[in-house]
Amino acid sequence: MIIEIPYGNKRIIKCKVPSEISIETLNLKEAITRDVNVSIDREIEDFIYDKGKILLVVNDQERPTPTSKILNKIHEKIKDKEVKIIVATGAHRSPTEEELKWILGNKYEYYRYRTVIHDAKKVEEHEYIGETKRGNRVYIDKRLLEADKIIVIGSVEPHYFAGYTGGRKFLLPGLSSYETIEYNHRFALDSNATLLKLNGNPVHEDMMDALEVLGRIEDIYSIMIVLDANEELASIKTGNIKTSFMESVEKANEIFIVESHGKGDIVIAVANNPFDISLYQAQKAIEHSKLVVKDGGIIILVAECRDGIGPRNFYDLLLKSRENKDIESTLEHIKRNYKLGYHKAAKMLETFMRTDVWAVTSLRKEVLEDIGIRAFYDLEEAINEAIRVKGK
Repeated sequence: MIIEIPYGNKRIIKCKVPSEISIETLNLKEAITRDVNVSIDREIEDFIYDKGKILLVVNDQERPTPTSKILNKIHEKIKDKEVKIIVATGAHRSPTEEELKWILGNKYEYYRYRTVIHDAKKVEEHEYIGETKRGNRVYIDKRLLEADKIIVIGSVEPHYFAGYTGGRKFLLPGLSSYETIEYNHRFALDSNATLLKLNGNPVHEDMMDALEVLGRIEDIYSIMIVLDANEELASIKTGNIKTSFMESVEKANEIFIVESHGKGDIVIAVANNPFDISLYQAQKAIEHSKLVVKDGGIIILVAECRDGIGPRNFYDLLLKSRENKDIESTLEHIKRNYKLGYHKAAKMLETFMRTDVWAVTSLRKEVLEDIGIRAFYDLEEAINEAIRVKGK
């Protein structure tokens, strides 16, 4: 049997798998119905009528949000207004010019010099607005406070510790300070901070609290998008930031929740673009695969990792744990001395306790094997070796 696996931006890897091997493919669903016929241009016109400064909040290069498509829809209504676009990077790196061209699409030339990039580490660009119920001191980008009206373009899909992306995430982590993001992401160590879960999820609830601290809900117009398996628009929900998010969650469940016939000995975890940008981001594919791999099984990550490992601190923790041969002590260290990114290491270490992790990436072999991930550059070779190891 020949299987085809996406790799990088456009490449497809073809692999031959022995016919006697039982294979189950779990893909996202195509949208059966599409709820995209909303009058965004008319709603936007009413929302910003006779208003001053308009801030348009968009996702960065590490989310699949089709921002350019929405820009095309609303351009005629906002082009003559005092509009500024801010890329809500959270704690991610700034986009390159090529990535900005992808974000802004064919309106790049028009909006490039109206576009600013959030930088979580620039303390002077943030202002304290209050504290959440869990004690998180919320510092947000001042440019959000300077705007008379705020338009948020986001996308909703499952997230491995926030439950789902989108909605409230434009603020926290999107436009929050490093300190505020770090405090919130500490809750990712909680067992209730997991995929598809909102009620009782401390990460999500702290994000919602931050939105309440901001207030000004009436000054925010939300455009939440759900994409299907073909990266086509499955749903566009608009209006209130909370309502549009929750309605999009329902649609995301239709697309992203698939049924498996059972757990596998070998699971190929594919990190699609843009989640394959780094090992740090590609870890999400490993996290999802934990749901369908047997204890003692093998997860084979497929991710280009063109930006390398990503933030260094999570990698250094994995390196230290490997050197000390003591996962439990490292997990305790993470709980006692949490820093942003440590939750990634914790999730990876928990995976290592259950399964083996192999990877097909562009990273150097020693970079992966020094943290306990077996490296391959050929997927078919990795699959054949996994079949040999599992004896099936």
